[in-house]
Amino acid sequence: MNRRADDFDSHPAPAPDPVGRRAFLKVGAATAAGLALFGLTSRRIEAAPKFLELGVTNTANALTSLVNSVGNAFLAVADNGRGVEGDSVTDIGVVGRSMNLTGVYGEGGLHGIQGYSTANIGVRAASGTGTGVSATSGSPPPSPPGPPAATPPIGVLGESFNAGGVGVVGKGPNVGVSGYSESGVAVKADAIAGPAMVAASQGAQGVLASTSALNAAAVEGVTTNSDPSTFNTGVFGNVVRGHGVQGFAANGIGVKGQSEDPSGAGIGVLGDAAAGVAVKGFSRDTTGIGVGVLGEALAGVGIKGFVGAANGFGVTGEAPLGSGVFGTSVEGNGLHGYSVNGLALYAQGRAWFDSLVLVPIAQGATSGTVTNVAHAKAGSFAIATIQGQSVGAAISHAQIPTAGTVKVFLTGPAASNGYAAVLVLN
Repeated sequence: MNRRADDFDSHPAPAPDPVGRRAFLKVGAATAAGLALFGLTSRRIEAAPKFLELGVTNTANALTSLVNSVGNAFLAVADNGRGVEGDSVTDIGVVGRSMNLTGVYGEGGLHGIQGYSTANIGVRAASGTGTGVSATSGSPPPSPPGPPAATPPIGVLGESFNAGGVGVVGKGPNVGVSGYSESGVAVKADAIAGPAMVAASQGAQGVLASTSALNAAAVEGVTTNSDPSTFNTGVFGNVVRGHGVQGFAANGIGVKGQSEDPSGAGIGVLGDAAAGVAVKGFSRDTTGIGVGVLGEALAGVGIKGFVGAANGFGVTGEAPLGSGVFGTSVEGNGLHGYSVNGLALYAQGRAWFDSLVLVPIAQGATSGTVTNVAHAKAGSFAIATIQGQSVGAAISHAQIPTAGTVKVFLTGPAASNGYAAVLVLN
């Protein structure tokens, strides 16, 4: 009769039948602990056991178990073929289990363990609370791993014991290594002292990140050191030639800096240069609406420049044909200069004010008036002087009686026609 897996007990098996048997592997005594690993129980043998014969095909309708309480339970050696081969039509070909150590351990001159599949997974590893795959590399080869330490569950663990070795390498025509997570982190890198992640490319970007989420960042750098005596950087770019950090946007903002410091000491964007340009803004717009650098503030300073040297400039603007620095305001000051002991405004070269107007003076008149003067408000201050040749009388005073109207008064009748230049100050 065929012998089932749960028919084993501790009784010795009877001697083999010598008729027609050349070599055989005797089914040993089963231990309760060994069978429990496979969910089996021992039971007394009621009939003589059958034997596994070498060189022939052995068939059975139930599980065949080989359990040894000491040493290796099974050893197969082949000079030219496979030592062990497992085939299954609908299930797993080979399964290895261990209560405390490694279920399947492979060692070879080429591949310790190799899996191949024409349409599915070549090698699949799963773990309930430990490591699914643990791979190590080093010289000499490490021994089989012992029981895992108390660490978070790991799908694949790769280790290298050589100084220049690599724990895990992925290679592919499209993607070398891919990580996926539905709600967590797809790829996480940790390092004690060195860089957590290093990316290098021979012909494209070292790191390319993209996101389709709203109000999300493709790349975000976070530093958690809160020591006020240190200065940490969330994202740092360093190049020999080119741009350390470059931002590009088709319709939005290429680079944006933001600070939430309520004390006012925070900096949204900081540029630092030993001898060159710390921050540079460039716009390729040729219509006149482009902005190289735009600074905005709800209540503070949009753009602030500081220099420690006596001959330096906090903010400088340069334009070969246009305006080096341009300031505009609806209700406030377009440009505001302040100095405790120096000059609030210092100009080298000619100055032009669009609130400067020419008031015609007719011969015999004691005053002149112009209207529709931009920026002239009632009560504004004005400075007037005779422009060109003398009219035979001096300026008495100038006033802005109504918005847009500038009037000049003379000390007497004008001897000839002329003009008075009036500068509206506020």
